[in-house]
Amino acid sequence: YFSSYPSGGYVQILPSNLSQALDTWANLKNISWIDLNTRMITIETSFYNLYFNLFMVCRFLIEFPATGNIMTTAEFY
Repeated sequence: YFSSYPSGGYVQILPSNLSQALDTWANLKNISWIDLNTRMITIETSFYNLYFNLFMVCRFLIEFPATGNIMTTAEFY
């Protein structure tokens, strides 16, 4: 992480259907849930590989520091 953030925040679970997820994302922007004051968005997902009997967790962080940059991080477990 490029900065530290206080605890708290909000959660929106996106549907697994891509078009519905994009509609949800657009709605969040339209109602100003995601705006210029947003400092970080975390996207977490998990996958299961039946053939290898393995789980994989992916975490994508998108940070928007006050400098106006966009910083990204990806973690895979």
